[in-house]
Amino acid sequence: MRIARRITGAALVAALSGGTSLAQTAAPAQPTSPFSPSSPTVLYGRPISRLTFRGDAPADEAILRPLTELRAGQVLTESSVRTSMRNLFATRRFSDLTLEATPTLEGVSLAIVFSSVPRIASLKMLGDRIPERGRLRDSIRVDAGDPWLADEGQVAEVTLKRLLKERGYFDATVETRVEAGPDETSVDVRFQVVPGPRALTAPPIWKGSIGTMDPARLAKTARMKTGRPYREARAREDADRFAALFHKKGYARAEVRFDGDLYDPKSRRAAPQYIVFVGPLVVLVVEGASDSDVRKHPDSPWSRGEPPDEDAIRRLADSLKRSYQEKGYARVRVETSFATSESKDTITVKIDRGERWTVGHVDFSGMHDLTVSQLESVVQTQPRGFLEVGRLVDKRLEDDRNALAGLYSSQGFTDARLRKAVVRDGAQSFTLDVTFPVEEGPRLFVSRLSIEGAKAIPAAELEGSLGVKPGQPYDP
Repeated sequence: MRIARRITGAALVAALSGGTSLAQTAAPAQPTSPFSPSSPTVLYGRPISRLTFRGDAPADEAILRPLTELRAGQVLTESSVRTSMRNLFATRRFSDLTLEATPTLEGVSLAIVFSSVPRIASLKMLGDRIPERGRLRDSIRVDAGDPWLADEGQVAEVTLKRLLKERGYFDATVETRVEAGPDETSVDVRFQVVPGPRALTAPPIWKGSIGTMDPARLAKTARMKTGRPYREARAREDADRFAALFHKKGYARAEVRFDGDLYDPKSRRAAPQYIVFVGPLVVLVVEGASDSDVRKHPDSPWSRGEPPDEDAIRRLADSLKRSYQEKGYARVRVETSFATSESKDTITVKIDRGERWTVGHVDFSGMHDLTVSQLESVVQTQPRGFLEVGRLVDKRLEDDRNALAGLYSSQGFTDARLRKAVVRDGAQSFTLDVTFPVEEGPRLFVSRLSIEGAKAIPAAELEGSLGVKPGQPYDP
């Protein structure tokens, strides 16, 4: 932003008349023509005979010339002047640029006169008892060798004061001193830092009701203890600790957000401020299982630190069902219900595990062209055996259905239909038989393959690298 303002705020004026060159600078509110409106612009349209650079320091013309559109032999235009000056300013090498133009027999001779931006010869941070001096020094975005622009000092001062304030130094002062460097185009930069006294922590300020929560209990949870040196990062972390305590007390939808601090310069104490939303008490009622089985489930909103809304509870119910089925309770039922009042939300989870079941047999109906072994190779549901526990899981049955559909598609059955698996009681007690119904439909084969438009590489060579082969089943 700083460079952009300088480009649009500087008028690069070359006043030309009667073969005399005159250069000056101005600062209008909006960009103006590079040639003064009061002077004739007779030199536009003439060829450029030469371009030179002149300023208060040596110019690296090998770098600067390619940035311009002012090359010998080209026609001088207002657009080329504007673009060239903008590009040169963007290098951050110059504090001021002026264009001088002189008519010649060959056309027009141009000279770019510049004032260099000073470079930082050395940069130091001065002061006693500066906390975390290294980190503060790293926060200054310039260093020795970088250009020193007019607003660099102000930016650095704001940054240093902010970081010191975050560490409890609310009365810190920072002064920038810029002195002449070892040569005419360099400066020595010094930041004089006076941290001042460090603020102590005052009791937190609550914006919003904390309900029935004991303030002393909240204070005990905080890492930022009253009377200790203040540090904003710890005060921010305490917001999460306070929220966790509300959740533990049953206010599962509670939110606590850090909202800055209030500093009293007389007492030199800083009070962290928090916006609090407690919400209703959330009561979980579990029937058919232990309370911890629900709360500590990996997909439970309580274990994930999320609000237990209806969507989250429904997802939990699906996960609980899958977890019980993976343990053998194939016909488990998980039901949820919600009851809401002004001060309390009750969530009821009913779990009926039933008996343990195992898969006794897996079969396929309706297939003709593919073999049972081909179908068995892609399904996860397997009967109980030496290496298989034989669990029936609804999610796994759906995955098996999709896997079978993919297999049939790859074998040329583009219209095959795989219906939902049928589950029946098996011949033995507590066993289940699973059947996957299949409607194969017609099978498609690749009858002919042709390649059109190939010129650089022979078609026969291309055919050899393709996965599609004549005579094989059609795989989309």
